Amino acid sequence: MKHIFCDLDGTLLLDFKRIERRDIESLKKAHQAGYHLSIATGRLDYEIKALFEEYDLPGTFRISQNGGIIYLDDTLLYASYFTQEELRQTIAEVKKLPVLIFVQTADHHLIQRKLPIIKAFEKIQPFVRYDEMPDLYERLDELKVVTVSLWAKRNENRWMVRRLSERLPTSLVSYISSEYTIDITRRENAKGQAIAWLAERFGFKKEDTYVIGDSFNDISMFEWTHNSFVMEWADEAVRHTAQTVVSSVAEAVDLILQSG
Repeated sequence: MKHIFCDLDGTLLLDFKRIERRDIESLKKAHQAGYHLSIATGRLDYEIKALFEEYDLPGTFRISQNGGIIYLDDTLLYASYFTQEELRQTIAEVKKLPVLIFVQTADHHLIQRKLPIIKAFEKIQPFVRYDEMPDLYERLDELKVVTVSLWAKRNENRWMVRRLSERLPTSLVSYISSEYTIDITRRENAKGQAIAWLAERFGFKKEDTYVIGDSFNDISMFEWTHNSFVMEWADEAVRHTAQTVVSSVAEAVDLILQSG
């Protein structure tokens, strides 16, 4: 039983909205060769499902929100939520930063107010929607939150992550998910840990598992198996944690198929 786990943004999904034809064809070829294709992303589950449907991809597991939610078909296998105290402390800290704040449940992106930049972003990519909740911070106790995400100015996320690591509860972790964004979730929620959990439950092995990514939130996957592929445009610190640097998902899949 062989598996390929692939990241979305910056890896399979380019410019937040498109997948190259050659990448689609290579993944379908791998499926025909007996490989199970799964997605591991910071995005929400409904976005993965929409991509599978849009491109007619034969998906197996869906790991969303950096490991906070795991689905197999319509069955929720795993979910991990902030405690109310963790959520209150996190919101208090991130409100001190010059960022836009999003709160994610298992199936909703929630924001206090849709600014023009958010409406513009929704227009240029088809797979995500943001729900406005003016009284969001007053209703936190009602929500089962998986992730708190931040939009920062370009490349300001590094110092923010350092600050958050010093001030947030040790049960939480902050990921740099792009040059503009940070995801905060419970420490046990990581892509690599999600894959390890699935491997134990469904009985597949590290040596039969291949992972493809490009960002800091993919490092836990690269550390879990040596069969790791990283995009050539990834940050240098990320590239050093993976075994093989590639220029596309298609190139990674070709190498996987050649390896047998």
